[in-house]
Amino acid sequence: MKPKKIKLLTVASLIVITVVMSVLSMNLSLRPEESEKEKRKLASFPRFSVSAFFSGEYFNEISLWFSDTIPFREQIIDVNNGVQTILGTNAPQRGFQENTKNEIPDTAEQPPATLPTITEASQQPGSPSETSELQTEAVIPSDAGEMPSHVETIDSILIAGNAGYEYYNFSEKVANNYAAAVNTVSSRLAGKATVYDMIVPTSMDIVLDTRVREKVSSDDQRKAISYIENLLLPEVRRVSIFDTLIAHRSEYIYFRTDHHWSGLGAYYAYAQYCGVKGVQPYGLESCAVQSFDGFLGTFADKDPSLASDPDVVYTFSPPGDYKITIRDKKLNVDEGSVFYDESNASASLKYGTFIWGDNAYSVIEDKAKATGESCLLVKESFGNALAPLLAANYKYLYIIDYRHYSGSICSLVEEKKITDVVFCNNISMTRSQSLIDQLIARM
Repeated sequence: MKPKKIKLLTVASLIVITVVMSVLSMNLSLRPEESEKEKRKLASFPRFSVSAFFSGEYFNEISLWFSDTIPFREQIIDVNNGVQTILGTNAPQRGFQENTKNEIPDTAEQPPATLPTITEASQQPGSPSETSELQTEAVIPSDAGEMPSHVETIDSILIAGNAGYEYYNFSEKVANNYAAAVNTVSSRLAGKATVYDMIVPTSMDIVLDTRVREKVSSDDQRKAISYIENLLLPEVRRVSIFDTLIAHRSEYIYFRTDHHWSGLGAYYAYAQYCGVKGVQPYGLESCAVQSFDGFLGTFADKDPSLASDPDVVYTFSPPGDYKITIRDKKLNVDEGSVFYDESNASASLKYGTFIWGDNAYSVIEDKAKATGESCLLVKESFGNALAPLLAANYKYLYIIDYRHYSGSICSLVEEKKITDVVFCNNISMTRSQSLIDQLIARM
């Protein structure tokens, strides 16, 4: 075939493909609402408002919806991943390495009390206050019986038997910045609200077989959490849950196919929080329970063999009459039950039942209470499972995901007359400067 004909055929083919894709993109019925591969709900068509129309934001959101919900996006991702695999550019790194772990100091040489913008002389780091409920270290019992038959590292995930575990590496500088951020909020809200800090360990240091854990190159999470807690101001109430979770490590407190803790793990953390605050937690037996089976999380993406034994998502709701109002990052507002019905959701999205996933700003109201205190929960996705439990002790629980929220933590506390502020952050967040920067921007 002559080169000129080949060129014409190529151009014609591209035109046909472009026309076909353009026609398909206009078919609303073909546009997906969720992405199983990305484990998220896709952008929705924005609600009209006069202010958004004249500011241009309405059209920006339409553009985002159009690009985010392109028909056959999952198949396109599959094709792209297949090409990358053939080229060898995205093949997972496999193996099992026993590397030297980072040294975690007991205290920082010059720990920052707060961020540089806070200058009050009284704000100095100190030992935990008398009212903070720091626990005596519990001894992790040695495991017995058969060792996991399959142990392998895939990228940043350890696969041991039928479960995955996330590696953790300590960063002293970033840990210092996290503590300074929490201290700053506490200082700015002095006399207005009490600040609580809860750092959630990953399953690696809680439920992994101890005989495997001692060989794994992952930093000591208990020591890292203790380091950060020692940097917090005495006014910050520490909610130390590491040993609480250790005491229940034989129970279903973490998912096997996902990096999150389960609703049961969050319950034990809630009970510990109540102990620090000095209030009575609702008993587990008093909670209404729902379940969503067939959950496959982030670890199952790394090792498809985990899909043969999916997780079950259990929710626990204390007595009350709860309603959640949600504002997502596109400022769309919705309301309903605290738990989103994920019965028919794809396997990867079922953790989204907790407070409808990661939204910028939410409010849970207990309509059964005529009056009561208000609390602010500052979180990323680990806090989602905690929120429905935490709401039981308040009239209003305000929730912000600092990764999506655009307002100010301190201004919100003052506006809503909030009395308690709870930071619930997973330990991996405390090693991520980009996430710390997002948190700082919300102060």
